[in-house]
Amino acid sequence: MDVSNSRPKQLIEDAMKALGISIDMNTEISIIKEIFIEMKIDDFETSYIPMKNFINSALLKPQNLAPLFSQIQWGLEYKNPAVVDFIEVALEKNWLHPSPCIIKTVHVIYILEALTVAMCNNNDFFVEYVEHIRLKEKELGIDGNHVLTSFINTFPASLNFFGTAKAVSLDMAMVYFRVKRELGELPVNNENIDQLYRMKKISFLEHKLLLPICNKKHQCVCNDWLRINIYEAGITEFKHGFGDNALAAHVLSEDILKKCHRESFELTSVFPLGERSESYTSLSGEGAYFPVVALDEEWVSLYRTWNMAFILG
Repeated sequence: MDVSNSRPKQLIEDAMKALGISIDMNTEISIIKEIFIEMKIDDFETSYIPMKNFINSALLKPQNLAPLFSQIQWGLEYKNPAVVDFIEVALEKNWLHPSPCIIKTVHVIYILEALTVAMCNNNDFFVEYVEHIRLKEKELGIDGNHVLTSFINTFPASLNFFGTAKAVSLDMAMVYFRVKRELGELPVNNENIDQLYRMKKISFLEHKLLLPICNKKHQCVCNDWLRINIYEAGITEFKHGFGDNALAAHVLSEDILKKCHRESFELTSVFPLGERSESYTSLSGEGAYFPVVALDEEWVSLYRTWNMAFILG
């Protein structure tokens, strides 16, 4: 028996039992439909056959969640010791209880995991999904072609700087990500950006946003937007009185800045670490260009722990 991993495995199993979930449970069609409506993807149509099959199957019959839970359990055991420590404290203090919210959260994770795998590994699906979400954003007053107007329109409704800034800044990150994938091995330079604009693959504003990047060979674009989003969360944590979490956000962001370099994009398939089930590989396609950013294990470990604390509030 692997004694080193028997403790975290038992803790995870005990936590699942306390939350009223089990590794062999199935999805509920009614909850899947409810989440699709809330995520505004109930009318989403895709030409990517693996994802079309996933959506149809999820809406027609219950799906077994064992592959998802097995992957999560492996990740917690081998990559997230701080989360395992938190689970132990939560069990000791009797914080974990069954709830309809827990069951719904499991279904949300199931859907998001599939969307993430498909977006990471198939660019056509990535573009389809981003365009669908953009149409939905416009219905809410968020328009990537008019960033300032979008900020003004959405801020009064939410009274939440984090939510407003997150939507706008993430959209710009998606522009760069999508364009770099379109270009593949070609560099992000004036000539190629102009060509994409002439082909109507990017908008006028997207064209203008990307041009400054073309003239900065060593600018770490993905890292810059990652820093922005971490700082947005850090500001929110500080406002809510979570000083330690806000300090962690500052450390994470500044460490990225010290190690800044232009990320590379490699043609690859992206999967979780550990043993992969057919439920993952069936959505992968033939791979796609994906950014490779060199962040050390200490940074990754702190980010995971900080992000968990931020989500739990």
